[in-house]
Amino acid sequence: MSSLPTFGPSEVFPSDPAVTPVVVVRIAMELSLNELRAALGISHGELNGEPPLADMGVQEIRREVEGYLSAHVTIGTYRDVVDTVGRAAQNGTLPSIDAAIERAYTPRDAESAVQRPVYAAGRVELDTLDRGRVTIPEPRWCRGHDGEQVNDYVDLTHASAPVLADFDGNGFLPARISWAPFSAVQSDPLADVDEFPGMTPEQLRGLAAETGLHAGRLYSLANQLDRIRREAS
Repeated sequence: MSSLPTFGPSEVFPSDPAVTPVVVVRIAMELSLNELRAALGISHGELNGEPPLADMGVQEIRREVEGYLSAHVTIGTYRDVVDTVGRAAQNGTLPSIDAAIERAYTPRDAESAVQRPVYAAGRVELDTLDRGRVTIPEPRWCRGHDGEQVNDYVDLTHASAPVLADFDGNGFLPARISWAPFSAVQSDPLADVDEFPGMTPEQLRGLAAETGLHAGRLYSLANQLDRIRREAS
């Protein structure tokens, strides 16, 4: 996930009135300052500049930006519907597209959304949305899967117990090992450290080294603070 400030969605924007919506899809986009300027400028211009931007509330401004982005997605999708769906029907790929949408966008029974793992001799039996009940190897370092949400087979993930620093009873900089062995994206175990997910051993060592250097900076800052406090007294 991005570490940038995150806003929205302010509301669910309607689809094209000529179609029947079946799901609400929420997306998150990183925008530059100029892209924000363009989205708000164009959207506000379509209102003939009324009310003045200075008189608009925060939520009203955000709705203008999100409404502009939503409109462009709707218009772009509408332009592609005839060609894309028609081509998929002709070349025989439409059934696979529909099957993928069925898996990804069909609400699941709440009772089946939580894992009910069964552990035995280095293996674990888990639920999946696309393959039902499966048995896979369970690494010794994995903390277990109790209470996890049921996902597709490729999204099954092992995770270690987190390690974290502690100061005055407050934990910080949590880190853990994670591995999605059936995923093409993360087929090797990686480390997730606070806002730095998916780190290799080399990257993790680099972060550890920088953390050690930063500890030295904190000591120097503490010494500087001592001098400032003595001078102020």
